[in-house]
Order: sequence, then C-alpha cells, then structure tokens
Amino acid sequence: MKLRTLIIYLLEITLLFPLSAVEPPTRNEIIIVEITSDDLGLKLKNEAQYVANLPAFRTSLIDFILTSRSLARYILVDMYFHDHLEDEVDEKLRKALKETKNITFAFGDESKNMYVHPFFQDAVREIGHIDLTDHNRTTWAIWPYTCSINRRESDIENKCPKDKVQRHISLIAAEGYMGVKLSGPLNSAITMPKKNLWRFDRISYAVYKANPDLVKDKLVIVINKPYPTSDRHEFKGKVKITGSEILANYILIYAHTFDRK
Repeated sequence: MKLRTLIIYLLEITLLFPLSAVEPPTRNEIIIVEITSDDLGLKLKNEAQYVANLPAFRTSLIDFILTSRSLARYILVDMYFHDHLEDEVDEKLRKALKETKNITFAFGDESKNMYVHPFFQDAVREIGHIDLTDHNRTTWAIWPYTCSINRRESDIENKCPKDKVQRHISLIAAEGYMGVKLSGPLNSAITMPKKNLWRFDRISYAVYKANPDLVKDKLVIVINKPYPTSDRHEFKGKVKITGSEILANYILIYAHTFDRK
C-alpha cells in the first residue's frame, strides 16, 4: 500500500492538545480485562480444547458485557466471531451486544482469512477492522481506514466507495469514549516505534468480578483467550506487550491526534 507515513511518539502526545470539554482518555483511563481458562477453572491442553469450550468463554463474556456496560464508558471487544455456535449462548451474546450502545468488536483476522459470521454482523452499530502489520523489526503499522471490498486498495480516498470504508476498531473506541467524531488522512498508515509502546493495566475476569468498579468510567478492552500467556508479542525474543495493549496505544494516538468534527 502506497502510504504517507505518520510517525507518532506516545511520550509526547499528551502535550498536543489543551484541556477541552471532551477529554481524550489518558493511559490510566484504559483498562484490559482478560477472560482466560484460569478464570473458568479449565485445564486446557491445546487449541482444540479451547474451541470445544467456547460456550463457557462466551458465557463469561456475556456476563461481563451485561455487568460492565453501565459502568464502563466504552467497551472494545478484542475478538471477532467468525462462527455461530447455533445454541442459546450465541443468541444471548448477540442480544447482549445489540442492547449495548457503548461497544464494538472486530471484523475479523485478515491473516487467517476469517471474518465475522453473518449472525453477528448487525449486532453492534459499527464493527472495526483490526489489521496490524509488523512493519519491520522496530515498527508497527496500522491503517486507520481500509476498503471492505478490496483490502489491498491503497487509494481509499478516491477508489473506495464511502459506504465501504471500514475504520479501525481503536478509532471507533476512541470516538465512543470521547463522544465526538474523529477523522484523519484516509490514505496514510500510522506507524508506531515498538520501543515507544506503553504498557496498560491488565486484570483477570476473576479480579473484575470481585471488584467491578475497577472499570468505572474507563475505556475497557475485553478479550477471551485460552491462557494468561496468550496474545503476546515478542521483540528480540522477549515478551514485551499484548495485542490488546497495542490497540490501547492506538486508541491514544487517534484520540489525541485526529481532528474532531
């Protein structure tokens, strides 16, 4: 994709805007809740066992949505639903999503060519893409906008119908938290030096259940994953950050640097 790259250093973004009536989130106003096998009392040996226990994971996700939506300012579900379990669990999940206004989830995983199941496509107001590129050894790259009918299209501004432009999930979440529309350049990627990535507070579902007020007035990223060690990215052989934390970094970028309409 032909790009005009924007390099943004997170250590400086809090200085970009003066205080206003609609405040962007700070690092401390974003929290990640992880629902893992430990929370469910499961001893999983492989991915197949995780898939077999999806109803249990989704039941916990439903509980989280229902109990947190009146507390959290906005909820980003860091997952996509490419399958339909065709039982009452998914019926309840779809209902919980549709009845929650301050929520979004991912469209799918382009690397696996797996996208949201039609059963869930109208479950929230807007589904965001979650594509992330390991740009090089030192940099991540995310496109705020992609074309849903041609994801390899580089000229989003001129060659993608407006109703087919899909926004990044972190951009949707930033808007939902702030209550304003944000916009940036359609044809540019935002690159993030890996050394500048911030870490964020991460708690287990069990910790949340014991103290729901931990998510009060915050932008919450929630994820189902097999193990506490899942969804981790390594730099130079060392675990540095989770995928959910990368999304949180980009929420701050969009909130602090994109234009407000």
